[in-house]
Amino acid sequence: MQNVIQQIHDANGQFEIAVAGGGTSAISKLLEISGASRSLLNGVIPYSDSALTSYLGTRPASACSDTTARLMATRAFHNARKLCSTHVIGIGATAALQTDRIRRGADQLFVAVQSRHATRVYHLSLDKQTDRISQERQCAEFIILIIAASLDIDIPDLPSPSQEQLGTSEWQALLCGDKLATSDQQFKGVFPGAFNPPHQGHVRMKEIAEQHLGATVAFEISAFNVDKPPLDYIDLAERQSHLDGKSLVFTHAATFLEKSALFPGAAFVVGIDTLTRIDDPKYYGHSEQAKEAAIKTFADGGHHFLVFGRLSHDNFLSLTDVEISPALRKLCTSVPESEFREDISSSAIRSDYL
Repeated sequence: MQNVIQQIHDANGQFEIAVAGGGTSAISKLLEISGASRSLLNGVIPYSDSALTSYLGTRPASACSDTTARLMATRAFHNARKLCSTHVIGIGATAALQTDRIRRGADQLFVAVQSRHATRVYHLSLDKQTDRISQERQCAEFIILIIAASLDIDIPDLPSPSQEQLGTSEWQALLCGDKLATSDQQFKGVFPGAFNPPHQGHVRMKEIAEQHLGATVAFEISAFNVDKPPLDYIDLAERQSHLDGKSLVFTHAATFLEKSALFPGAAFVVGIDTLTRIDDPKYYGHSEQAKEAAIKTFADGGHHFLVFGRLSHDNFLSLTDVEISPALRKLCTSVPESEFREDISSSAIRSDYL
């Protein structure tokens, strides 16, 4: 293992690693061999629930899962890019080991790797009859081998990834900030959202918006979000497969101010909840002045908002039911409930699926 670590330190690449639950000794093992400053940019151990939530920017559904490992790897990758402009990777690892409390589920380790070129996830099952110290050693060594392989070091008999998604050239440029959108096409109508997953309501909103605007409306998914962690290539592939055959553009535009610059003069298709966030100073650094300036930018740029109502706490809310600033209201056109009502949400679909 010492030889592998030395090769990591001598390789052409640097990384941030975040480890939670088990395998944390991988960081100390990396530091035991001289030359670590050439490879390790940062090592993070977000061990408690609150620390992991703080690191990710969201509370994960499960501390030990492939999804959480991916979120950690993506966060580590973007942090690493802030520290180094050359070849970097992000490593996220989370494990469930033997414990002194009752815990459901398997003893296991998930390791995710985010690079410019791909998103990969590896899985290691652990024997429940093995003591915690031995499990920790297994996890640490496995993580180190994954790091080595990710830096193009030959590791014989390394298991294949349980998940793998290569990034297209457009996705790579987007992830690394080389481009702000995966398409240069301009659209008269843009429908921003997470679409995780898309449902019949989204499709119907797009159809109605196209009737109102007399033009094609594109679904727009930002790989970067104000309230959520960045997307990885597995996320992008899933969203693209769900919206296959429909106009879709991935962007780097987390805010509507950024979207307005990407799509000059476009009409934005929004739900009533999104509209209220656009009018919330929280999303402008808690500055009322900054919010007003943004709304003026929308107006000066010829943008307007086609607003769809939605069910909220057993009440269907439309544009007339919410208080928003007069300047923003002037830019809005309401789609009446008689024309559109779909009492369905992506979060409800995810909840039913889980």
